Amino acid sequence: NVQPEDQGDYSAKVTNVGGTLKTKKCKVTVTKSPEFVNKPTTQEVKQSETAVFEAKVDGYPIPKVIWLLNGKPLTPKDGAQVEMNAPTGDAKLTIPKVD
Repeated sequence: NVQPEDQGDYSAKVTNVGGTLKTKKCKVTVTKSPEFVNKPTTQEVKQSETAVFEAKVDGYPIPKVIWLLNGKPLTPKDGAQVEMNAPTGDAKLTIPKVD
């Protein structure tokens, strides 16, 4: 089973008393489909309180998490605070002072 650490340039070399011959490099790129390790859960907060959603994702390369509200991407203009720790796959969405 191929793993991300198997990614790289491979080549072959043959040798005998008649000489040595080497192939050109062949690149192996490893990908893994994105998946949720932990999904965000439903939040119930009072108006003007803060809502925090957390998720953990896996994949290779590490997937980008896009938080949506009613199907539309949230941005800082919406008051959304997004954090992503790519090495761990931890994603966090904070909505301060929910309306």
